[in-house]
Amino acid sequence: MAHDKSCFFTGHRILPTGELPKICIKLDREIENMITKNGVTDFFCGGALGFDMLAAERVLAAREKFEGIQLIMALPCRNQTEKWRNGAEIRRYENILSKADFVFYICEEYEKGCMYKRNRFMADRSKFGIAYRTHYHGGTDYTVKYAQEIGCEMTFIADVPKKPLPF
Repeated sequence: MAHDKSCFFTGHRILPTGELPKICIKLDREIENMITKNGVTDFFCGGALGFDMLAAERVLAAREKFEGIQLIMALPCRNQTEKWRNGAEIRRYENILSKADFVFYICEEYEKGCMYKRNRFMADRSKFGIAYRTHYHGGTDYTVKYAQEIGCEMTFIADVPKKPLPF
């Protein structure tokens, strides 16, 4: 059910502050490549803290430069920000949602597994993915592996070295 003109993002919630300018430059370049080289028009973002929100903001910036670009927010639940402590991050999130072209809620309220359902929802609808993965565990690693298994073409803003062979 993947759409040839769709790309999703996956990445960690905590980004190294000192690396943010470099991450933005790489992210802008990859978003532009998706648009100009692959014809991507639809960008799925999960709305989590960290890489997700940064990616959504970079898509909004790209939308000013390229016509026909859509930001699609695929959120795990309506109360995603309920346990967030930082008011500035909540306002940032709400600002992104107000500018999104579409917002999908995978579950009404938080439930076990809703983040994984959200990630699969985005990957299932995308031909491409852009990831910021710096370790082999957690939701980002799971999502990258799932996306690769179903045939998504992944691009990495950051990635961990290949695992060494056990012998």
